[in-house]
Amino acid sequence: MKKRLSLIFIIVIISFLSVSFAGELISNKITNRKDSYAVGDLVKIKVCLQLSEGERFVSIEDEKVENLYIRNKYHRISNREIDIFREYQIFSIDLKKLPDIKVKVKDKKGKEYTIIVKGKPIKIKMISKGDKISDIIPPQKGIETGWTPFPLLFIVLLLLFLIILIIVIVKRLKRKHIKEEEQKLWEKEIDPIEFFERELERIKGKNYAEKGLIKEFYYDITDVIRKFLSIYYKKNYIDKTTYEFKRDFTEEIDPILKERLVSFFEFSDLVKFAKHKPTSEYVKKAFEIAEELLKYYREIRNSILEKNDNL
Repeated sequence: MKKRLSLIFIIVIISFLSVSFAGELISNKITNRKDSYAVGDLVKIKVCLQLSEGERFVSIEDEKVENLYIRNKYHRISNREIDIFREYQIFSIDLKKLPDIKVKVKDKKGKEYTIIVKGKPIKIKMISKGDKISDIIPPQKGIETGWTPFPLLFIVLLLLFLIILIIVIVKRLKRKHIKEEEQKLWEKEIDPIEFFERELERIKGKNYAEKGLIKEFYYDITDVIRKFLSIYYKKNYIDKTTYEFKRDFTEEIDPILKERLVSFFEFSDLVKFAKHKPTSEYVKKAFEIAEELLKYYREIRNSILEKNDNL
């Protein structure tokens, strides 16, 4: 008999200890408490749970109740205390109580158990004759979980804006750097004939026509010709438009060649800016003009060198 009593006592003590180490409900209250609620009213609750040492929160599950909408829900964990917040909207006069909340917890040994927080009973009053169900604020899906996509959308748009801004700034800095380099180019002591020969060979090696990159070809070759003339005459013809070039290029060269050069620049503008699509035959003609220009200035240089040798 004594052994049985001792065994029962031990079982009671163990049961007591197991209960004392389980999580417990500290409070469950309606924060906007009223005697009765009407259809469309909001009901706010706050639940506070205290976990025991070594216990770990797992998840929260809300009971699904027809004609009751969860407009907002979130929870906060501090140390071993869990604060649960809910905001419900009533859509039926038949509602008797708020939903139960199930909180899943793991103990020290990793065993999972559930704390059930019973929903508070509430009283719903009848809608008066002047009230309409259509006047009730409809459920807002974006608020159901306390999260809306708008902050994330704003962050994404902000990041896209910053990326575009960085790209624009980098391009402008590159353009500025290129312009500075180009300006240094026509100020430096560079052999213009050697420069022109080297650049023409580079363009030929890119095979623009075979790749169908006609527009890129015209950008490249007109840029090289302008740089060549800038180096040769020690003047900046690089940044000038075709109209400005025609007006400001007053150097004494063969008038027919000059006319052909200006016509070539005007045709190139149609390709670069007016979406004109010439055939590959025009690429050959462009090289012919460039070669003719190179030959003309090479002959001038050779004649000058011969005169100097004869002195």
